[in-house]
Amino acid sequence: MKLERWQVIAAGICSLILTVGLARFSYTPLLPIMREQAGLSAFDGGWLATVNYIGYISGALLASTLSNLNYKYLLYRFGLIVAVLSTIGMGLTTDVNLWVFLRFISGVSSTAGMLIASGLIMNWLARQNLKTELGLHFAGAGMGLVLSGIAVMAMVDHLAWDEQWWVLGVVGVLFFVPAWIWMPKPAKAGSDEAQVADVPPPSAKWMRLMLGAYFCAGFGYVISATFIVAIAETLPELQAKAPGCGWWLVWLRFPPRLCGTAWRASPAFLKPWCWLTCCKSSQL
Repeated sequence: MKLERWQVIAAGICSLILTVGLARFSYTPLLPIMREQAGLSAFDGGWLATVNYIGYISGALLASTLSNLNYKYLLYRFGLIVAVLSTIGMGLTTDVNLWVFLRFISGVSSTAGMLIASGLIMNWLARQNLKTELGLHFAGAGMGLVLSGIAVMAMVDHLAWDEQWWVLGVVGVLFFVPAWIWMPKPAKAGSDEAQVADVPPPSAKWMRLMLGAYFCAGFGYVISATFIVAIAETLPELQAKAPGCGWWLVWLRFPPRLCGTAWRASPAFLKPWCWLTCCKSSQL
């Protein structure tokens, strides 16, 4: 099947919405609800978040050991399946040990959208002699955060915590389909399409600085990214709001300039998402 640029970009966006926005970070707005309705303790809630990040770094390390793009493509598809199943599975049990397992594999699956998909898309764009700009792809992570917050706020007065996980899993299937169908397979080795200009690797010093900076950035955001809703809802001003409302505070970290850039770079079918995100962040 011949793919267009917008289809490949959309596949990446959908993979991030599924694996990061839904499978990984739906836990953030659902955490206070699970503590209230499912009896999840503060310790277990923190442990589930920790295991999820352990899963992510495990998946990242696994992906880094694979040099064959075909293997990475298979791991990408495996991650999509795991993302859907782990999301639905969270609502099928109250066993903390099973929750730990599900959050771990959910973390592993998030590397499919965040790391592997970006590599596959960049490789395809280079083979097509297109600009290898991944800004639109990573917009999928933000869209997923918005979607998870909206979904939980819409369901909280109507569905129990477990039913909300099921609905999020079903919603994830909607993004699973384009992420599965439109992500291009790697070109066969030796084919003309597989020939991409060699790019010299970065220096060892640059890699050390980048790894250090990336580690600090990750360490700085993991607590707020996971517990921002639980923390925000302890404030008197937000206690009357629906669970998930605090998740919108994440958007205060994105400067307006990014909104304008995303709008100019987005194809027509993505502009409503950009508009929604920018308007909501400005209201906050």
